Amino acid sequence: MALTISPCRKVCTWDRTGETYDGLALFACAGCGTEWVRSEPWTPREWDGGVPAAVRAERAAGAADNADS
Repeated sequence: MALTISPCRKVCTWDRTGETYDGLALFACAGCGTEWVRSEPWTPREWDGGVPAAVRAERAAGAADNADS
């Protein structure tokens, strides 16, 4: 199953879904329905361009995992 990717809108807000995808925490945008996991090469942004704190923490966890490899 592939992640959902939709065009961003001015109502985009990101948060954890409580589910996982390929063993990683799944995030989704409440505005456009796009989904994201930290293995994706891009970083989700809110409608105003900011990166949500939960997304920053997930990126940092991924970086720590990669540093341990």
